Amino acid sequence: MRWRIGGIVVLAACLCGAAPSQSTGWRTIKPRPGVRVKDLGIGVLTFRTPGEVPADTLTVYPTMSTRSRAIAYLIQRGDGAAWNYRLVTRGDFTPQFFEYGGEQCGVPIDSVLDSGYWARVQYARTQAGRLKLGWVHLARHQNRVVMWPAVLPRHALFFADWVTPEFHGQPGGETRTGILEAGTRDYILHSIRVEGAWMLVRLMAPSDYCQDDGVERGRFWIRYLDERGRPRVWFFTRGC
Repeated sequence: MRWRIGGIVVLAACLCGAAPSQSTGWRTIKPRPGVRVKDLGIGVLTFRTPGEVPADTLTVYPTMSTRSRAIAYLIQRGDGAAWNYRLVTRGDFTPQFFEYGGEQCGVPIDSVLDSGYWARVQYARTQAGRLKLGWVHLARHQNRVVMWPAVLPRHALFFADWVTPEFHGQPGGETRTGILEAGTRDYILHSIRVEGAWMLVRLMAPSDYCQDDGVERGRFWIRYLDERGRPRVWFFTRGC
C-alpha cells in the first residue's frame, strides 16, 4: 500500500519490513487548543507555514543516518478548511503532536546537534506512557525549528497545569507567598525581560487578557523553563 503526499510516495512496506510482528497504521489528530503533551521539549519541530503547500512530510529515523530505515512519518495535510496531522508508524502509539499556534501543530524537540543538521524529536508515546524518540534530518526538509526562549517571551503567559505557581523577588530568590489565590486561573503574565531560565513578569490578576478590567499585582521573577529547558508556562495558542 502507498500514499502520495505532496509529491512524496510513502510506502507502508518500508515500515512493516522493520517490524516482524507489527503492522503500519495511521493515527490522525486535528489541532486543538490547550496543552495535552506534558513534556514540550526544548522547542517544537514543525512543518512549513500552513498555506505554503497542500501537504508536507517529515521522516523520522532511528539513527542520525538517512540511509537507515524510517521508523515513522509525520504528515500535515489540508482539506481546504482545516489542517490534519498524521503519524504513520508500526504499532499502536499516540502521536506527540500539540498545537503551538493557531491550528498549527508540531512535535517536541528533545535535543538538537550543534551542527544544526539533526533534531531528536518525541514523535509518539506508547500506551504505557513511554516516549518514542527518533531523528529528523533538518537539512533534508523544509521545516521549522522553534525554540522556546525565542517564542514564550512574546506571549501573554500562564503557568502550565502541572506547575505550582511560584513568584520570586529575584532569580533564584526565596518564594514570595500570598501572591495568587490557590487554584485561580484569572491571571496573566506579561514578560518584561529574561535572564537564562528566569523571566521578569508583570502579573495581572484579574487578567487583562482580552478584557479591560485587569489589575496589576506587581512585578516578579518566575522560572519559566525547568532544569531541562522545558516550559513551565504556556499561552493561548488561538488568541482571545
